[in-house]
Amino acid sequence: HYSNLWPAFSAMMLSEEALTIVAWILRVVLPCVLFWVSFGPKIRMPWSFRHCHARETLLEHRMAVLASGAEVPKTLANLVLVSEETAPLLFQESRTADRDRPSKEQRRERRKQASLMKVELQKEDEA
Repeated sequence: HYSNLWPAFSAMMLSEEALTIVAWILRVVLPCVLFWVSFGPKIRMPWSFRHCHARETLLEHRMAVLASGAEVPKTLANLVLVSEETAPLLFQESRTADRDRPSKEQRRERRKQASLMKVELQKEDEA
């Protein structure tokens, strides 16, 4: 009765070449999967588990609470919507760290001059 299973079992056996291919696929894919599972995807999934709410939605809820006469929760007590007129510093681009840094064109020119000096020094050494 076990003799009937032998042809099916032998068909499932892989040749040595096929086993080598499977082993190499596992050697390549398994570390990638383990890395992805360990560090997680860095792309935002549409089904993100982060609790994000739009500012407008929070303000609407706050106004509804105020209209009902209930006390505003402490976490929402200082939530306000600002504009450029009420808080102009929030809308300015801050580049304090880049003020001392030369522009891209200046850095490019400096590298170009350094490479020309290097070529000139090499020509002098050869002569």
